[in-house]
Amino acid sequence: REDVWLEQTPLVSEQKDRRFSRQGALITALNWGTGFFAAGLVVFGVLAFAGENNHTRFLQSVGVLIPISLVVAGMTYLSLPRIEVKLVRGQVGGNWVEQKLLLRMVLDDFEPRNAKEARKELQRIVSSPTNATPYYSKSWDNLLVGGEVREEDSPGNYLLRETNNQLQFVTFDVNGREEASGTWNLVSPR
Repeated sequence: REDVWLEQTPLVSEQKDRRFSRQGALITALNWGTGFFAAGLVVFGVLAFAGENNHTRFLQSVGVLIPISLVVAGMTYLSLPRIEVKLVRGQVGGNWVEQKLLLRMVLDDFEPRNAKEARKELQRIVSSPTNATPYYSKSWDNLLVGGEVREEDSPGNYLLRETNNQLQFVTFDVNGREEASGTWNLVSPR
């Protein structure tokens, strides 16, 4: 609806929407807390040893510095934007290829009469992890965007389209590109 204007701009490597895993946020917060503690040690060390009663003054300063450093670390952790991260072994895209084939097998076995019936059957299969076992899969987790595999036009998910008395099974790859993964002639009611 609007023209797109492309302009050359200088290369700037800036991360505007940066998010942290829980572990990454904790490491960053502890780095800030220990950095604050180290800087405080240097400042209080110089001030304490410049005076006459240096040992007692330094220990009192460290006693105050420790809780302040912990508060800095805690506040930093709470202020960092976090996102849930799930570590997966193996090839994430390969898992979706396998699941796509399994969903096709479900439709092959089911012989749907219309898209509504096919949707209901796929939702029944995907909704329970035990339904993955007969198809030799461990789960129906969508490792590309999270959650379960579902009917949605996003990576790792699928759509069902009913056209010209046929059911089309459309899947979406890692980049969200659409791919027609199978077509079935709908069984006419008897």
